[in-house]
Amino acid sequence: MQWKGLTAVVAVCCLALAAGGSAFAQSADGKETLSVATTISNVSERANTIGIVTDEAGSTSLQLTSELASMASDGLRIVPIAGLGPLQNLNDLMHLKGVDAAIVQADVLDYARRNGLVEDIDQRLRFVARLHNREFHLIARSELTDIAGLNGKRVNIGPAGSGTAITAAAIFEAAGLRVTPTRHPHQAALHLIKTGQIDAMVYVGGKPVPFLQHLDPADGLKLLQVPFSTTLPSHYRPGQIGHRDYRGLMPVNGTIETVSVGAAIVAFNWPARSRGYDRLKRFSQMLFGNIATLQAKPRHDKWQSVNLAAVLPGWQRHAAAQQGLEQTASTKSAGGDEIDRLRASFKAVLHTRPAKTEQ
Repeated sequence: MQWKGLTAVVAVCCLALAAGGSAFAQSADGKETLSVATTISNVSERANTIGIVTDEAGSTSLQLTSELASMASDGLRIVPIAGLGPLQNLNDLMHLKGVDAAIVQADVLDYARRNGLVEDIDQRLRFVARLHNREFHLIARSELTDIAGLNGKRVNIGPAGSGTAITAAAIFEAAGLRVTPTRHPHQAALHLIKTGQIDAMVYVGGKPVPFLQHLDPADGLKLLQVPFSTTLPSHYRPGQIGHRDYRGLMPVNGTIETVSVGAAIVAFNWPARSRGYDRLKRFSQMLFGNIATLQAKPRHDKWQSVNLAAVLPGWQRHAAAQQGLEQTASTKSAGGDEIDRLRASFKAVLHTRPAKTEQ
């Protein structure tokens, strides 16, 4: 079947992923493939294609992945896939043929490890690059003045197992809050706040989140400050949200403090000399070599905070990505200033990252 354009590919990927277990058949390499259509399987078999599963439509991560796809060249093709939640995305990464990488929050990775949700996760999963921070958006009705006022209130935290739900549990526990959680889809929750059926909602995503940018001050909603607690795990960091991010939720020149959590590109730990390894190496070289262009306008502001040489504490970088980082840092084609920056970042990583364990 001949597909014309990225939109068609993404649509088929989303529909196929939603089809459920009955659509899967086991392949020779242990990953499942789609029996309802051969699109993902056939695309994945080609050495020039990377499938990246990320968050839902309208999310910052899907926008970043689409922008990354637009940078692909020299025959490399990147297929963004709107996922069904981070835990399902990890499962797809481990088992579904055509999914080569996923964008997942650091706290979700630790949640999956801690609860044994991915078998042998420390051996089977590696990170490719740490990306942006995702901010904790706490949106409430205008009569609520601070996070303490949410005690006993109805707060939407999204579907069970979502990145937002996992982060919200940690933040509310650190704040000593007991809320009445609801689990509506995020965009539906906005309507429920406006009509008074719930009191607040949480959304974790890289600012500015597209579906929150269109709110009007007349809606009577606001962003509440979320104090950072030193009792939170190390993957949480202080964050800030300003009026320029959401003009309908904050007064002019207003800013609030919040909590953020890092997101990373993770991949199946393909062995050296496999087709999956080679695909990841090519993808890594493209990503590392084009970061300066990705950080320029008109692309999403979150690219500007990305340091691709940064480590993800507690996780090992994929050997193919490490090789791509090293080769990008040594090539002359990147240009003098850029190459010096990459070399300096890479040397810093060498001094801080833990030794690799034997595979």
